[in-house]
Amino acid sequence: MPTFLDDHKVPFSEDHLKELSESPRDEFGVKHVNLFYNKEANVCFCLLDAPDVAAVENHHDKAGVKCEWITEVSMAKAAKKS
Repeated sequence: MPTFLDDHKVPFSEDHLKELSESPRDEFGVKHVNLFYNKEANVCFCLLDAPDVAAVENHHDKAGVKCEWITEVSMAKAAKKS
């Protein structure tokens, strides 16, 4: 499955972000690989497994989050299988 990286404002608490990172795959086929955030800068980067960009957009739309950008990426180090 392709992997995507996106950037958006941090609309959730730190605890909620940690909870999201452990969530199962959603109805759009999106699963969090990891979340990176900076509270002071109010920015979050999501690393997601998803079928396509549209699934990533739908995933964020459902949460009321607008991504600044979304790009497909490859990882130098393979993610752990879950």
